Amino acid sequence: HFATAKCYCSFYIPDYYAKLLQLFTMSAIFASMDGNNIIKGFSSYLFWDVDTSSIDMEKHSAYMVQRVLELGQLSDWKSLVAYYGLERIVETARNLRTLDPKALSFIAAISSTAKESYRCYTQKQSFQTHWNY
Repeated sequence: HFATAKCYCSFYIPDYYAKLLQLFTMSAIFASMDGNNIIKGFSSYLFWDVDTSSIDMEKHSAYMVQRVLELGQLSDWKSLVAYYGLERIVETARNLRTLDPKALSFIAAISSTAKESYRCYTQKQSFQTHWNY
């Protein structure tokens, strides 16, 4: 079984990175598209509480990044990376006041950045709570 797992892992990881690189090249295509058309491609439950026609992808980038990181599926993440690019997503996430711990771990791992560089991590350390829900 170990040989099978090793074969699977060595095949899967390079394939994953190849797909990520493919997404980065798609960002130029998405940048030329209208933001409202792109929002329609995201999962509908991400924006259940707002009118999607009122969302501006440029003005509300922090909202978009936080929603996709915390609640989105892989297809939503791919669309977000294709539109904004990983660097802009990381910079936006670094300035968020709150972010789910799993989402923070994901963005830190995928971008090879330290959790300590994110505002939500440093502010969370400042406030001691009795329970962690």
